[in-house]
Amino acid sequence: MNATTRVGTYEIEVRQSNYPTLWHFSSGERGRKEAGIYAFWTAVLKPRAPRPKVSGRALVTLPPGDRFDRIRREARAIWLELLERGRAIRYIRPATEREVQRWLASHAGDARFARRIRVPR
Repeated sequence: MNATTRVGTYEIEVRQSNYPTLWHFSSGERGRKEAGIYAFWTAVLKPRAPRPKVSGRALVTLPPGDRFDRIRREARAIWLELLERGRAIRYIRPATEREVQRWLASHAGDARFARRIRVPR
């Protein structure tokens, strides 16, 4: 089942939105306020983008586009240059196990609190 989500002012397609990779975080690098169940999503970017995709996590209670929208506040250079305010995103899909493992490896401060719940097949 495909749906849509907002990133900036753009409506973005979400593919296979019923099958995200879920992880429980008992805390986070910034403390207990980051505790919760997170879904991992990957934004597949348009061909002219400097990178083919960007992966991130969002609380399961939030829409898939939330993570990529929050980049606007947390990493403005990525928001402007890589995501082009959301315009560079072709679609968002659940992250693969390999993409989640890369995210965990690059976010060691958060990863130490993570426990897998479900990985789609």
